[in-house]
Amino acid sequence: MRTSESPDAGGMTGFGDRKPFHRRFSFWVWVIIGVAVLLRLWSINHGLPHSYYADEEHFVKRSLSFGSGDLNPHWFHKPAFFMYVLFFEYGFYFLTGKVMGWWGSPTEFAYHFFDNAGMFFLLGRITATLSGIGVVVLAVFCGRRLGGSGCGIIAGLMLATNFCMAEAGRWVKADIPCTFFTMLAAYWCIRITEEGRRKHYWLAGAAIGIGIATKYYALTLVPSLWFVHWLGGRGGSSTRRRFFLNPRPWEAMAVVFLAFFLCSPFNILDFDKWWELNLSSRFDHIWNEKLGLSMLSFGIVQPLNFQVGALSLFRCLLSPECMGGLWGSLAVLGMVFQLVSGRRTAWVPFLVILPFTIVAILWNPIHFEPRYLTAILPLLAISAAHLVIALWSGVQRRVAWIPAWVGIAALMGAMVPGTLLIIDWNQRHMRKDTRTITARWIETHIPAGTRIINDNDWVKLRKNEESLKLEWEIIKAQRQKYKDKSGAFLTSSKDYQYEYSMAASRIAEERGEPTYTIYTLNHPWWSEREDSEGDLGRHEIGRDMGTPLPRRPLAPEELSAWKAEYIVTTAKTYCDYRPGGRFGHFKNWVQFYQWVARLPLVYTIPYQPEVRSGPTVRIYAVTEDGLRQAKLWLKQQNKR
Repeated sequence: MRTSESPDAGGMTGFGDRKPFHRRFSFWVWVIIGVAVLLRLWSINHGLPHSYYADEEHFVKRSLSFGSGDLNPHWFHKPAFFMYVLFFEYGFYFLTGKVMGWWGSPTEFAYHFFDNAGMFFLLGRITATLSGIGVVVLAVFCGRRLGGSGCGIIAGLMLATNFCMAEAGRWVKADIPCTFFTMLAAYWCIRITEEGRRKHYWLAGAAIGIGIATKYYALTLVPSLWFVHWLGGRGGSSTRRRFFLNPRPWEAMAVVFLAFFLCSPFNILDFDKWWELNLSSRFDHIWNEKLGLSMLSFGIVQPLNFQVGALSLFRCLLSPECMGGLWGSLAVLGMVFQLVSGRRTAWVPFLVILPFTIVAILWNPIHFEPRYLTAILPLLAISAAHLVIALWSGVQRRVAWIPAWVGIAALMGAMVPGTLLIIDWNQRHMRKDTRTITARWIETHIPAGTRIINDNDWVKLRKNEESLKLEWEIIKAQRQKYKDKSGAFLTSSKDYQYEYSMAASRIAEERGEPTYTIYTLNHPWWSEREDSEGDLGRHEIGRDMGTPLPRRPLAPEELSAWKAEYIVTTAKTYCDYRPGGRFGHFKNWVQFYQWVARLPLVYTIPYQPEVRSGPTVRIYAVTEDGLRQAKLWLKQQNKR
């Protein structure tokens, strides 16, 4: 089925005439692209030159680490393709700067990163944003093939104004780039059901393989491709009879593997590390905790956690930050409508969404974040748009006097909530961040060289050579302890990182900029537990979420021994560790923030989203009297 033969009976009244509609369709496509670009690029430089989202720094640093000559990421929690793309962009940035005379060598380029990383974050954000705009365009054309031009336009508008898709695409993250390849694979799957040519299988396989190399979510497209093959193209019954004998899906599987290997080769070349440090623990988690199976209860399925995960997924889907109640409900009903429509092509969204949903529930934590669903939101939008077009067509057949502008006005009204959320996000993040304001206050009021405890490095302070050497000594100790299980932070690229960062710190001091002796408090975000020593466990080494330092709080005696003078903390940490809070089960951290709050408060800047972005920040002075009161409080708590 060619594009011009796509069903247009579901288009809005006045859009049925082919040539005029074709012109209007092109106009609407450019409108949709314009809206998507405007809403996404508005505040793309938020927070720069700093990033207050830790995952961005992970991707940027790992991408730059390939400059050491070692292309093995040694970290397989995420595949490497997006990092390689960023590495290529940074290489082009280096060459451009060298031609322009901004720096003369890779060493000076490295100093530039540690001095001002803003452009590195910006390039990554632009890459993710362009992927998001590509997702919108692909949704338009996939929707057009499935339900007519009106379906494509509505799906495109819905995604252009969807808060989740816009927000997830403004970070240096792999979610939206993976969604782009998911939609590209879905497009070729649609073509398989229409024509079933060999090139469509190959192109679908390539998109799936690159998608898996971007983020593992795309692996769920493998069963989707087989389902689509079962539907068959031309002569579908014959295709189904030769389901396993037909070479085309097997060729597609070979292309999937080849594309994945070419785009993220060390998942295969270093498979033992990938399996040991990522896959084995996750499969154990699925088997024991999600499915409720163990050797003691073999054969007895206890799917409580699966049900809770499914409920969490649907609750997330219907939240305003994801699809919202209206569009989420229409998407679910739209899939039902597509399944009963009798058209094989209309089944493709369901056949992509179903395996993703099952694996997402099993693979992810119980509590879903909207960005976990970005891979299927475009297909859900198409399903919702398909149903809307069918309902509108039915209404117009029965009530012919209703003008088309009524439907268009209702449609635009339904886009308003998401658009307002995006606008609000843009406005808030364009304001000065509380952590940036705090850093400037510290540089103005606290002398250089002061010893500061910086909670999770949320407030970006330049560390002096003493701080960096301290961290480097800890890394070398970890390298000896875990030399047979080394994660990414134990590799040679870290040698360069600390060498260059120490040199950049010395250069800053020569320019008269203040640097500080910083001890970073790191948190057990990923492991969900701590070793008895607060050290990194075996799997945490492999996952390496960015720090080799112990993930434990400090005691008052340690602050005295280290001669700390200030503690800088934010609501992003101390609020999570309240009793009953998100991480309230970490009792030692809860106790830490309780006794820290008894120290003298010397500076605070509150959370006021109408004035500035960022959380409340507090700076406590570490005084002898304050530590004495903290020790007394801790003693009373221990007696209880």
